[in-house]
This record gives sequence, C-alpha cells and structure tokens, in this order.
Amino acid sequence: MDKTLKKRNDFLQAARGIAIIVVILIHCKNGIDFKNSVFPLNYNYFFWIFERQFLNFAVGLFFFLSAFFVNKDEVRQNPVKWIKKRVVRIGIPYLIFSCIYVIIKIFQRYNSIQLSFFVKQLIAVLTGNAWFHLYFVFVLFQLIIITPLLLKYKASNYVLLIFNLSLLALRYFYNPPVIDNNAKCFFLYWFIFYIYGIFYQSISKSIKKHPFFLLTFAILFNAFEVQVLLLKNFSDSFIAGQLKISSVIYALSIINLIMYFNEKDENYFKPNKIERTVINIGNLSFGMYLIHPIYVLIFNYCVKNSYIIAQGGAITQIIELFIVCSLSFGSCCLFKKMLGSQKAKILFGV
Repeated sequence: MDKTLKKRNDFLQAARGIAIIVVILIHCKNGIDFKNSVFPLNYNYFFWIFERQFLNFAVGLFFFLSAFFVNKDEVRQNPVKWIKKRVVRIGIPYLIFSCIYVIIKIFQRYNSIQLSFFVKQLIAVLTGNAWFHLYFVFVLFQLIIITPLLLKYKASNYVLLIFNLSLLALRYFYNPPVIDNNAKCFFLYWFIFYIYGIFYQSISKSIKKHPFFLLTFAILFNAFEVQVLLLKNFSDSFIAGQLKISSVIYALSIINLIMYFNEKDENYFKPNKIERTVINIGNLSFGMYLIHPIYVLIFNYCVKNSYIIAQGGAITQIIELFIVCSLSFGSCCLFKKMLGSQKAKILFGV
C-alpha cells in the first residue's frame, strides 16, 4: 500500500471515527423530555434541536463511505460472489446482535410475553427493527444487493434518485408516525448518499470545487427549514431527523468537505496520538455501532433516579458520550483480544 493511499485511508477512517462518535451522541439523552418544561429546563429541548442539525451527517457519511470503497471491478466480474461476501460480512454480526436485543426485550417484559411477541420480534429482525439503530444494516443489505444493477444500468440510477427525492418530499405532506418511524428502513430514503459514493469521481467534479459555499448554503437553509417546521408543529423526530431536505443537503456538504480535504496533496495526514485514537475508533466503527445501545440502556437505567444527571441536558450527554464510547470501544478491543481479529470480525463486526 503506497503512502498516499495509506494517508487517504487514515483520513477517511478518522472521518468514520468522528461519525460513530456523533451517532453515539445522537443516541445519548435528548431534549424531548424538556419540551414543555418551564425555563430554564426547556432550554434543553431547544439546545437539542439546535445541536441535532449539526450532527445529522453521520449516517449519510457511513453510506457514502460504504459505497466509496466498493471494489467495482470485483462487483462486475462476479456480482453474486461479491454480494454473498458482503452480506455474510455484515449479516452474521447483525443476526447476533439482533438476537441480543430481542433477549433484552424479553427481560424487559418477561411478565407479559405471549406467542405474538416472538412473531413480532422475528419480523423485527427480518426488517431491521429489532432495535432502534439496526435499520442502518438492513438498508445496507438492500443497497449491497442493488449495487451490481447500479454499475451495469446507469439509467436505473436516475430513476431511483428521482424516487429518493420524491419520497423525501412526500414526507412533508404525508408524515404520520408509522411512516416517520419506518421510512429510515427503506433504502430509497438513503439512496442519494450511496450513489454519490459509487460514482464520486464523476459526480464530484463540479461541486467539490466550492465545498465551503455548499456548506454555508446548507447551514442557512437548515436554519430556515427548522424554523418553518417548528412553526408548523411537525413532529420532534422529523425536525431533529436526518431525512428532511435541509439535513440531506447538509450531510452531502459535510461529505464534500471531508473529501475536499482528503484530496488536498499538501494536507499530508500525519496523525498525532488523539487522531490515531480516532482512526482506531473508525476501524472499529461497525462493531461500536452494533453494541453501543447496550451501554446507552445501562447508563440511562443507572441515572434514571438521579435528579441532577437526569436534568443535566448537554452535560449529561457529554458524560454519557464519554462512558458509552469508552465501553463500546473497549468491548470491541476485548472481542479482538479474546477471539482473534478474524473471528471477532466475523462474529461481532470488529
């Protein structure tokens, strides 16, 4: 591996590391509970809405990088073999962690479990809903399966992209909770990030020249849209979410900025100790993504009766972020040490 490629991989792995930290921060204590509180506690709600707008690039970045590193020649030569390898790579850890989260649900409601519960959980595992974050892997399955089609039939990309944008727009007019909660499990809602990664070299020629202009526009548009959505009483999950138009544009602008710095020849990436840690986190990001809700659950259970922590808002988030990141990273390292790198990768995605 030449130095330039190593530098670029390190830089993008650092971007992965930042993305998984941001995902964990999103899943830490949010401000919904403070929405109707009196001042100053209601500040936590508005701070959370404000904060989320700057964090809404992480999952889009994951989809982009997954596509960016696709070996197109390998896909074209033997698409079935490539799909099988990728599905097995992420499928085994997905099934293992899905079962773990179903077991957690069993313990949470062991007094009221009926046969229908197990049927629902089986459906949840098969549709990416065994736990709130597993939709990402389910969407990735879908995108992997259609990748050969995207590379072989260019016209299909335009058709799917039109569907992608249409579905995003439709949510503004018809957005009941059932759609709001399940939209993220459908690949078309995330398609724009994946297609950008697949065809980055050709798509980015015009827009990557002005990364700061695009980012400025995205932030201003995002601020405007959030104000409108708040006035129109849209749901909190939609206002804070990653699948509104301004958040998609913002995520694309962050991706564009990351790739801009990655490609600057004069910006030779020589990581210091902190940056090396972020790179290592990036290397374990998939495993951390799968396991971190367990520690979020444990943290929230431990502090639920602590008034100071429970009312802390941003302070609580920082504490929770540090603890959950540390435990998730440590668990992944422990898996590798106990099982060896190969087995840990196959079983737990680390």
